[in-house]
Amino acid sequence: MMRKWVFNISAVVFSIGLISAVASSTEPKFPYEIEAAGTGEILEGNEVKGRENAILDAVSKALVEYLSEGLGEEVMREYASRIDKKIVPEAEDLMQNFLVLSEDSTGERFSVLLSVKFNEELVENLLRESGIPLDSGGDAHVYQPHTMDSSRVRLFSVVYEGNGALADSLMLERYLSENVSDVESVRISRLAESRVAFEIAFQGDLLELAGKLATGWAPFTVESAFDGENTIRIRQSVD
Repeated sequence: MMRKWVFNISAVVFSIGLISAVASSTEPKFPYEIEAAGTGEILEGNEVKGRENAILDAVSKALVEYLSEGLGEEVMREYASRIDKKIVPEAEDLMQNFLVLSEDSTGERFSVLLSVKFNEELVENLLRESGIPLDSGGDAHVYQPHTMDSSRVRLFSVVYEGNGALADSLMLERYLSENVSDVESVRISRLAESRVAFEIAFQGDLLELAGKLATGWAPFTVESAFDGENTIRIRQSVD
């Protein structure tokens, strides 16, 4: 499991492009996706760990920019300390998925450029729980879940967590590709020893798929749950 990356945002709040919230009530306040670069130090030749840290660095920076565009300069400045302590450390869990646009290793540092999508509902819930307003004085943005439509192809995430998730991921990927007729495509968007995330293009009922993923593909017991929006989470049951 990647460790969470924590850094002080007070010094960078003013260096990134802070965009005021000008979206109308029919448009999302937060951006659909954010591009961000990150770096990680390569220690003792361990490029895998250096890459993980670079990705976490980029995800954290992407979250700061995501919040800046959604909340506006006034809220970011007033609640900088609270955001730094309560929101940014949760960047990994608030992320929906990411795409690696480029990566490079110099021998001492690993660099990546990511396109990151965050789960807007999770972000807004955490902001509310942390006492951070969702607007700087205008009408508050209200999260409205998308209407489920099983007739169209949609992208969503399947996140599998548990001991040996990395080893079991091939089995799950094969099941999704070969045994679920409404799956258009499957790709791994995130890989760690105890957590693997897939991005799925699917035309069908996600609740029904969540039920299928609770049985049939693994020689052990798993739990599967749909979060109501864009993610099915699978966990290995503890007997």
